[in-house]
Order: sequence, then C-alpha cells, then structure tokens
Amino acid sequence: MTSGDKSTIKDIDSFLEEYKLLEKTYSRAQEKLLIEKVTDNELYLECLKYTNNMIKYLDDLNLFVMNRHKTEIKRTYYISAELLVRTVGLNMNRQNFNDQERNTLYMAIAHVRKVLSIEPFHRGGMELFKMVFLYLTIFNANAQENIVFLNQILVIDPCDYQLHYNFGFMYQRVNKLESSIYHYKLSLGIIDLLIRCTKDEGALTGLQQFKVKCLNGLGSIYFTIQDRETALYYFNLAYDIDPLDPDVNNQIGVVYTELRITDKAIEHYMRGIENYKRAHISVDKDMLIASMYMNMGLAKCYECDFVGAIDGYNKALKYKPRLSLAYQNKLLDSNYISHLIEDPMYIPRLHKAINKIYPVVVDDYRISCPDYKVKQDIMKSVSKDELVKTGTKINIGFMSGDFICHPVSYFIHSILSHINYDLFNVTCYSVKVVQLETLFPKCQWVVVKNMSNEDLKSRIQNDKIDILFDLSAHTGDNRLDTFVLKPAPIQISYCGYPNSSGIRSMDYRITDKFCDSKASQKYYQEKFIFMDKCFLAYTPSIGINNLPELTEEPSIKNGWVTFGTFNRYNKINSMVVGVWEKILQRAPTARLAIKTKEFLTPKIKQQFLDTFKDKSVLDRVIIMPYSDTYTEHLPDYNKLDVAIDTFPYSGTTTSCESLMMGVPVLTLFDNIRHYHSQNVTTSLMRNCGLDEYVTKSQEEYIERAVYLANHPEELVGLKRKVRDAFVNGPICDYAGFTDEFENKLISTYKAHKW
Repeated sequence: MTSGDKSTIKDIDSFLEEYKLLEKTYSRAQEKLLIEKVTDNELYLECLKYTNNMIKYLDDLNLFVMNRHKTEIKRTYYISAELLVRTVGLNMNRQNFNDQERNTLYMAIAHVRKVLSIEPFHRGGMELFKMVFLYLTIFNANAQENIVFLNQILVIDPCDYQLHYNFGFMYQRVNKLESSIYHYKLSLGIIDLLIRCTKDEGALTGLQQFKVKCLNGLGSIYFTIQDRETALYYFNLAYDIDPLDPDVNNQIGVVYTELRITDKAIEHYMRGIENYKRAHISVDKDMLIASMYMNMGLAKCYECDFVGAIDGYNKALKYKPRLSLAYQNKLLDSNYISHLIEDPMYIPRLHKAINKIYPVVVDDYRISCPDYKVKQDIMKSVSKDELVKTGTKINIGFMSGDFICHPVSYFIHSILSHINYDLFNVTCYSVKVVQLETLFPKCQWVVVKNMSNEDLKSRIQNDKIDILFDLSAHTGDNRLDTFVLKPAPIQISYCGYPNSSGIRSMDYRITDKFCDSKASQKYYQEKFIFMDKCFLAYTPSIGINNLPELTEEPSIKNGWVTFGTFNRYNKINSMVVGVWEKILQRAPTARLAIKTKEFLTPKIKQQFLDTFKDKSVLDRVIIMPYSDTYTEHLPDYNKLDVAIDTFPYSGTTTSCESLMMGVPVLTLFDNIRHYHSQNVTTSLMRNCGLDEYVTKSQEEYIERAVYLANHPEELVGLKRKVRDAFVNGPICDYAGFTDEFENKLISTYKAHKW
C-alpha cells in the first residue's frame, strides 16, 4: 500500500492497515527523540502523509463505524494535530506567524476538537489544545482576538493558573484593568493552592516562578493607575520570592524613581542589570539591559546628576545604538551641562548625530508626499485679505504631548485663540488625552497616542497638512520619529525645546533676534524664521484678567532686598550657586529665596545647601514651601523684590510669571555662544523694555544684583511698572503676535524651496 494515495483507503479495513503503519512510524520517531535525543523530521513528515490520507477518509465515515473504532480514529487525529504543530517549527524568538503557519495551527485545533469530541477529558488533547491557543496568543498582536483564543482554553480547563495569567496580561493590554486584576489574583489563588498540595521540588520551583510573574503583573497595573504604594507591595512580594529576578528589580527601581527614592532605585537597577547579563533568556537581552541602563539614567536625572544620567544613557546606547529614547534623553539633559563643555559645537554635533538613530530620513516632500500640490493662490497672493477672498486655506497642524496643564499650552493658547480660521484650518495632534478641546472648538483634535508612525503619517497626509509644527522635539511624549518620515511638505520646530531637533526633515525653527542670531544658525539643522519681536506669547492658565493683586515691594517692609528663583532645580548648577553666593557675600543684608518641586526630595535639598562653600550665608537662604496649585503659586512672587535667573539654561515660564507678577528678572545674556536656552529671558526682558536687567557677564550680573541690594529705593513702585510693561507689551499682545505669526507662515510658504 502506498502512503498518501487516496485510492488506497476505500474501507475501514484499509484505514486500519494504514493506521498500523502510522503507529509503527510514529513510534520509531518518538523512540529516536526519547532515547537518541534526535528529531527525525523525515519520519514525522511520513506520519503526516499517513494522517492526511486517513483523515480524508474519516471525513466521510458514518457514525456507527466511527463508534466501533474510536481509539484508532482518536489517535489518528491526535497524532495529526501534534505533528501539525511541530511542523510550524515554533521558535520563541520569532516576531509573528505567516498565514500558512497560522492556517496550519487552525487545522491542528480542528483535529484536537475531534479528539475531545470522542474523549472530552483526553489529557494529551487538552494540553495540546491549550498549547496551540497559547502559541497563537503569543504571536498575535491583536489583544482582543487573543482574549477570544483564551476563552477557548477556559472551556477546556478553567483552573489553569497559566491561562488566568495570560488573561490578566491580555486584559491589561486592552486597558481592562479590573478584569486584569481579577485574573491575576485568580491565578495567584490557584498557584497558592497548588503550592500547599505539591511536594515535588521541581514543580514548586515552577509554581513560585509563575507567582512572581503574576505579582509583577499586578504591581504594574497599580503603578499604571498611580497607586504606587500598592504597586510596591506586590513588587516586594515578588522580590521576596526571587530577589534576583531582573524584571522585578527593574519594576521596583521604576517605582522608587517615581517616589524620588533614587538610591534604592539605582541599587535595584544595578542588581537587575547584573542578573539580566547572567540570565539565559531567548528574548532580546540587549534591549532589556539597555532599557534598565536608561531607567538608571532617568533616576540620576531626578537627582539632577546630569553627568551620571548621560553616562546611563551612553551605556544603554552601547547595547542598543538605535535606542532613540535613550539618545533623546541624552540630548535633553545635555542642555543642563553645557557650561561644563568647552567645545561650543559639542552639543550641536550631538543633536545633528540623531540622524544616525533613524535608518531612513526623508528630507524631500516630493518623495514622501508625491501627490502634494503647491497652492498657487498663496504663491501669488499680495495680502491675507486677498487669500480669504479666494477661499484658499492653509492647513496647519500642531503635534504635541503637552496639550494639558503644561507651559507649552500656555504659549500655544494665543495662536489657537486668535488665528484667522477663515485663512487657516488647524488640526491639533495630541499624544496624550486632550484637555484643551472644549477651549478651541474650531480646531480639529486628533489623539495619536496609539498610532504607529506610518498610520500617523498617513493621517497627516490625508488631512492635507501644508505646515506641521513640532512642539516637543526631544521632550517627553514626542513623535519625532514620525517627523523623520516627512509627513508634511513644511515642518517647523517651535517652542517646546530650546535647541535643534537635529533631524534633517525638520525645515524651520521659529525664534527671535534676541534668542538667536544669524551667527548661531550653525548650531541648528533647521533654518531660522525670525519673529520681529518675541517668539512667544504667554497666556496664564487663570487668564490675563484674573491675576493676583500686587503688594508693595517686600524690601519696604523687610528692610532688605529679597532675590529669588522659582526655576526647576535642574537649572541650578554649581556655577550658578557660586555666583549667588558672591552676591550674598557682597550684599550682607540681602536674602535669597528658592522654591522648586525637587526640594520635596530631602537629598536634593541638602545637595543644594552643600553646594555653598561659604556656610555663613546659608542663614539668609530661604527655602519656600512648594505650591501645588497655580493660584497658590503666583502670590509667592509678591515675596520677591528681584528674580535672579539661572544659566546656561534660563527660565521661560517662570520668567513670564515673574514679570506678570511685577518682579523684574536679572538675567545673563549669552553673547559668546549665543545658545537659545540661555537667552529666552533676555528676549522677554528686552521686549518689556527692561534692558537694564540684562547682563553680559557673570561679573556684571553680580554687580547689578549687589547694586540693587544696596539701593532698595530704586525698587519702590517697580512692581506696577513691570506688570504693565509685560501685560501691555508684545508678549501679551495676542492679536498682534498671531497676526505676525500668520504673516511669517505665509512668507515661509512662498519662500520655501519647492
């Protein structure tokens, strides 16, 4: 009888003869596997030829005959299912199945169902059924579909702890957190029951390892919903079982980082890294190690140890050179240590090197947007009124992760409020949940959090965006990897990051003549668009008409001048502290008030105090309590006579707040390197006509502060003057600013090299 020849199986007797050959061949293959530890694929393929032939016959078999030969039929279907799974050649390093492999597994499921229809509790059939669906789940990106797969297994074995773990994992992926918690806890309950009933050491070890996975899953859910105490509780339970587990150590490190207990965070990251290096895991070990080094860098960043943070990011990049998030964090933190680097081109070169991270950079809209047509009405127009009459509209888009209670929102508010919607269609692409949608109903709002880069690119092109703004660059929740694909013909970097994006596909950057100059163009990948006045317009969250009342200058009541800064501690370095220390030494009655969120971490507060070499001045250093709300925060400016700026990274939002509350800002203009990050406050002060507070050297900065401390009479009545200059000046002239902004966009469109 020739195997595989359909004509050879005409009756049950032929089937039984073929069955004997199948069992004989299958037994030989299994014997080789068990005894010789060798997989004989040829024998298994021969078995498949038998089963294929036999199952074709069984499909038409009547019920009476089937009942008489259940054992042979059941066995045939089982062997077929097992071998179909084997032929897929499952490899846990693979990313996905192809269609043929998926169909093969579906056929295996159909054959297992035949086995279970004959013997509902067939142990091998149940295990194979579970295994196939678990494999389908592992290699399927569709979590909803996976939940359907898992429900198939649930019918077979509702008490399988691995199954409930997978349910927990999948429900977590689709953000059904209550269901996820339920299944994780159910899995834990079953595991604990089995642990109490099991004496086999090997089985106990396996159960404990799975318990760690469930506890880790629960911890991650509670961390997601910002219940850090409960998250840490579950992570610590996992740690008690297996203190060497790298994932557990990483998770604990992340929680401690969020709690600003950075010493413990770094300790766990280091332990996790060492154990990852020793672990025999089939997943991308380099990626896991790189991620943990990056997390360690973030912990150092929270300590304001930017040199240490960058060291962590560099170590991450050694394992994964294209890990864009590590590189972007490195770029962001480099802005805080520019004073430590003698080479003025070091940081610009670092920014431009970002292009090496991305395998493909499209810098020509004709490649990325081949269907785009230049709007000739704009090219020929003389005025905006003419464009409105012709009905031509420019489609602009703003991309940001900060359309929330964030400084970027305060600076984009005026544009969204005052832009001419008869001339511009505006689409805001929000990486987070939108919180400004109700304020600006004329804008189209699109949440892009879960969009792939290609899908987001397609969406932008379908929206026919002419000019796309990036408001994030290398800050959190950016979509710079989408901008790399050049989804819009003109792409502009604006306001969210004080440096170059670095990517070649970013065409322009909006700035002004005070923040940047033609000489500083060499630092940027983008071409400058210079605003005539300030490049920003500021809208406080409480509105410009609801500002707190101004009090008299505190020096009148106190008898001394109070300097102060409310900038983040990230911007306060040893060089700045050294300058402030000299001011206090030369102005023996002056006070220095500091308020920053980072001082909620005692270690950082002490680190700041330890930076002062002359401890005698510390009794005049005032640490103000942090304010949780804007309405609590703003009145604290009434306690300052003069705000003193940080460098080489000046204030932006805090400088606007200070001026709005009538407090002038003493700042240091960078006329040597001309870095944007140091010159924003200079732009604000000069646009308010307060040039006398702009200094050009550290010596001049000190001299000016000492002079003001010794001449408090010059500060009397200054608060009202400063507020009026700010509120009635270019920075709060929303209509005027937006009009110029529109003109710059039109002229840029016309001048663009098409």
